[in-house]
Amino acid sequence: GSAARPQMRWRGEVDNSDEPFLPKLRAKPNALVPLQLVLTSPQEEDDEPGGGGGGGRRRRAAPHYANPYEHELADFQPDEAQLSPPAAERLYAALQHTPCHWVDSEEGL
Repeated sequence: GSAARPQMRWRGEVDNSDEPFLPKLRAKPNALVPLQLVLTSPQEEDDEPGGGGGGGRRRRAAPHYANPYEHELADFQPDEAQLSPPAAERLYAALQHTPCHWVDSEEGL
């Protein structure tokens, strides 16, 4: 049989359409600034990829919500330990140096 997909237990449907993002947050744990759902004003954008001055057609962008974590992301400064790979650490002995015991009963556990 096939395993049950965890996303089937989600309360809301996932919207992968091209519609503007609609945030579902109602609180921001550990926030540096309080949650403010702000609908940003549309800006004109070039219709051509790269956006730059190639005489592309201009189109109105749809209004969209600003990232509610924009301040926290802009303010984030990782320390050196977060940017370095973890030290090579072996949490167990090599197999050839590990004593093995045959367990054939519950009492043997």
